[in-house]
Amino acid sequence: MTQLRLPAGLVPSGCSPTFTADSLPKALGEEHALGAGRWGVLQLLEGSASFVDLKRNVERPMTAPDTQVIAPLAPHKLRVSGPLTCRIDFFVEDGRSPDSITERRETDPVRESFARCERAGDFATTFYDTFLGASPEIAPFFVETSFEKQRKLLRATVQIMVTRHVSDLPAREVLERIGESHSRQQLNIPPRLYEVWLDSVCLTVEAMDPEWSEEVGHQWRERLRPGMQLIMAAY
Repeated sequence: MTQLRLPAGLVPSGCSPTFTADSLPKALGEEHALGAGRWGVLQLLEGSASFVDLKRNVERPMTAPDTQVIAPLAPHKLRVSGPLTCRIDFFVEDGRSPDSITERRETDPVRESFARCERAGDFATTFYDTFLGASPEIAPFFVETSFEKQRKLLRATVQIMVTRHVSDLPAREVLERIGESHSRQQLNIPPRLYEVWLDSVCLTVEAMDPEWSEEVGHQWRERLRPGMQLIMAAY
């Protein structure tokens, strides 16, 4: 079964909850399809399953970490026979005007929070202290890493996610390049570790922003997730 790729120009439009075999909706195991203009990327984070393309009558076995692009209006179902963890990220064509995506407004709570963090100290250093201690899986990916370069990359990536919309072409190109470099063909970063990355960014903000609150943390997660979805889609 040939793996589809997301067409150029799509933007994230939300995601499903993270499901286990016990919480997976019954409807996903039965014939269904996404609506017109809506694409999906099934993220198999743990375990195994089979994606069944009912239009072409083909079945693709999947073992984590793996992804499956789902086209609009294409009937399909997920066959599950054991433990798993999965999520579906959704994408649509962007309908914004170019003027509305070039720059976020000056009075932006996430942007202001990031500025407070940077005034408080070295955001990237604090992040990596948190991230590397979050899971034993993470440190091996950084064995030959120049952390001076990595810290600069982290800061630049977070700044793009905070200040730009994913439809902004230069920002999107940067995030897609990061996705390609982290894909299975290159660094092979398992998609499940991006949630650890997101948690670590938010813990860094909590530690560094003197005006942190639960609402600020929620706003950070909402802001960073679309860029993270673009990166994960390249896996």
